[in-house]
Amino acid sequence: MLDRNVLAARTTHQERGQRDRLRPLASFICLNLPNDPDEALAVLPKRVTRTVGAPLVGFFFFQVSPRSLEVWPLKWRHVNGKATTETRELFAVARQKLAASPEIRGGRCSRPAPEIKRSNR
Repeated sequence: MLDRNVLAARTTHQERGQRDRLRPLASFICLNLPNDPDEALAVLPKRVTRTVGAPLVGFFFFQVSPRSLEVWPLKWRHVNGKATTETRELFAVARQKLAASPEIRGGRCSRPAPEIKRSNR
């Protein structure tokens, strides 16, 4: 993962799609966010939109799109045509989803492969 201070500076040199995805988060990265999401709540705004909330969840928990946040069980307030939600509630739901996800181990299977019976023709 890139250093948080470098990430804000490098967004101008990345391809356009990547830069556009990080644009809502770039102003927060300049704040030198702590690693703990609970400590970051003191620095972050109280309410965020989907386009700002998705990169924040991706930064602290896992990647998510702004469109998928629409179906999360969050309370949304429509202010000036923008849907906003509490940042604390957003992080709580992300934490619940991460805790509910199964852990899957990769690698080789520990049992031997079944033998294949071949007929002689």
